[in-house]
Amino acid sequence: MESHKNNFKYYGHSHGRGKKPNKKILIFLGFLFVMGIIIFTILYSNGSITGKVVSSINANNSIEFSSSLTIPDLTFKGEYPEIKILSKAKTTIYIGRKSFLLDELKENRIILKDFSGKIELDEDGILFDGKVSDVNLNNLPIQEKNGRRIKIYVDSKIPYNLIEFKEDLFLKEIDYVSSGVLFIGDENKDKITLDEDSLFISNYLGELRINEDTLFLEGFAEDIKISGDMRKISISS
Repeated sequence: MESHKNNFKYYGHSHGRGKKPNKKILIFLGFLFVMGIIIFTILYSNGSITGKVVSSINANNSIEFSSSLTIPDLTFKGEYPEIKILSKAKTTIYIGRKSFLLDELKENRIILKDFSGKIELDEDGILFDGKVSDVNLNNLPIQEKNGRRIKIYVDSKIPYNLIEFKEDLFLKEIDYVSSGVLFIGDENKDKITLDEDSLFISNYLGELRINEDTLFLEGFAEDIKISGDMRKISISS
């Protein structure tokens, strides 16, 4: 199959000194002003102009899909309302001026609220460095008394059992060799199985969850390309 293309339904007169401005010129300038507002609204109504992690793609002109895939190497920066991490690893987390040692004999629950900073993750673990409004560490809330944001980081990757972003996040691209399944369309109409195929996803906006050794995505993208030994598939919005 050389190509796979789908359309998905988704979610003047001069005037002398001292004379009044020409009426036609005023009407023309008013028309330009109105058109400027309309164009600005069209261009930015679905874009990010606040610096928050919001849509930079138009969901009505994109590909809706879900997937369960092998885990890629990802590095990204942004602001995320809540990140949940479950881990059974022995590691140290630095929060403010204190350090907390996690016990490897039990499942540790880490919840980062209003995190802003850098995140790196792969199949071996997650690394983060940024600030939060507060942290919940094994049901122990940690926050500054004065309401200031807290510095939080780890200096080595934490092996995890679960990573979950509570709200949609935006990734400019996902590009790696993957195995798993893609379901295309709002009702999972088309199923594509990957077996060590090259996968490229551009401008992804949606959910991201990693459970054990599987990456789950559910959202929208502008383009999806798959290539392997015997096929090339290109899906565009």
